[in-house]
Amino acid sequence: MTTYKEVFKKSFKLAWKPKSIWIYGLFASFLGIGGSVAKSMDLTGSRNILINLLQTLIEVNFFSLQALKNIPTVFAQSPISVTISVLIFLIVTVLTIILLILAIVSQSTLINTIYKKSIGKKVSYIEGISFGLNNFWPILGLNVITRAVGFIAFMFLVYVVAASRPSLFVPLGIIYIILVLITVVISFVIRYATCHLVINGDTFKNSLHKGKELFLSNWLITFEVALMLLIIQMVFVFLLYLLIKIDTFVLYIIFVATNLLQAAGASNFVLFLVLFTVTLITLLFLSFFTVLAWSVWTELTLELEKGNITSKIKSWLKIA
Repeated sequence: MTTYKEVFKKSFKLAWKPKSIWIYGLFASFLGIGGSVAKSMDLTGSRNILINLLQTLIEVNFFSLQALKNIPTVFAQSPISVTISVLIFLIVTVLTIILLILAIVSQSTLINTIYKKSIGKKVSYIEGISFGLNNFWPILGLNVITRAVGFIAFMFLVYVVAASRPSLFVPLGIIYIILVLITVVISFVIRYATCHLVINGDTFKNSLHKGKELFLSNWLITFEVALMLLIIQMVFVFLLYLLIKIDTFVLYIIFVATNLLQAAGASNFVLFLVLFTVTLITLLFLSFFTVLAWSVWTELTLELEKGNITSKIKSWLKIA
């Protein structure tokens, strides 16, 4: 039987080399890291720019009939402002679509690469990218399900907060907790389904069915692994915070020194270095952890489909 230690140890090795895979990890992180219960319960952080923009437009009744009727009047009053606003909206929309395509393809390439490396096959990024493009809509569909359920839970939370009668807080709060649990469960089902789809080249429907079967049969294992990933994620966040603090402190000392020497050009360069190094450190950590998280879920999916792994809690309690 395979142990959790072996799964995580192998996943670390798969995520560490080659470093080129981190590029796909960075783009795949746009869809959410997908590594722990905490991320599954993050109902707002994983939404993309376009969704945030659409939500803002909905809140200001941009798509209402009255707003549409007012467009000619507003355009006549300020054609330049309206044209700029429309161009910005179109640019953001196009960039978001491009990032979405890159994220879907990168997620597929990531899982495909991890799987091939895991079974000792030759790794081809081109093959992974090709698979991602050919199966773009099924993989997108799986991601949309998670986002849709999370968005419903988030909107319900907004409704709960806006509820005027305190007597409704308790029943609405209970409903919200149930929605969060449903969101977490669905996120795990989708995670397994995505791995199964990429690994086996199965259909959307069959992959979703397989993801549901894997979770229902191994829900305790799933939560145990998710908890371990959550702990690792917390360690990563602490190390990231520590590295950024050290980096900022060292560069601050240099910045003070350049100011004392009245070297304005050097001071500006140091400020640029602070921004650059902090961004670089953050992106490296994000990329690596995304690759690690998907390595764990890919390895776990492989082991669960073979029936090679058992729950730690069940082992401790000696439950069959």
